[in-house]
Amino acid sequence: MPAAAWRLMRRDSGYWGGQIAHLGVALVAVALTMSTVFAEEAEVSLEVGETASFGGYELTYEAPFSRSEANRSVVGAELVLSRDGDRLVTLRPSINTYTGRRQSVPSPALRVGLTEDLYVSLTRIDGGGISADLFRNPLMWMLWVGGFVIVGGAAWPLLVGRKESEAEELVRA
Repeated sequence: MPAAAWRLMRRDSGYWGGQIAHLGVALVAVALTMSTVFAEEAEVSLEVGETASFGGYELTYEAPFSRSEANRSVVGAELVLSRDGDRLVTLRPSINTYTGRRQSVPSPALRVGLTEDLYVSLTRIDGGGISADLFRNPLMWMLWVGGFVIVGGAAWPLLVGRKESEAEELVRA
């Protein structure tokens, strides 16, 4: 059965490439719909040691950090992400200030999972407190997979092509 399917998909590679690409478009559509309809976002302000709940998680502000690099200074926060009391990961979002620039640039922390992605972006850090924007987007992996499937469908006819068998060549002659 797999050999017959392979022969069929090679025989009309343009058609099957289009079908594969359409499957990718469907995955992208589902991902965009799910990540829009079921996305959550919030803004939290925390002092050192405080915890906020968001999207089924607990986010605890443990400590600030700072460091100087060649072309920038970095200030950030160590945030512990937990679920049901189980520590999952320490996130380290930061705000970068580049030499000669007045505007700071945030670097969000990201936790990627199969069911959802969680983004934490600092908007303020001073004294003992922070403010952060939190985003939870479900099924973002489907967006990436869908994009790769679309590219794979477009490349299918180029990669597989159609190799006529000797019998087909004899029939044409």
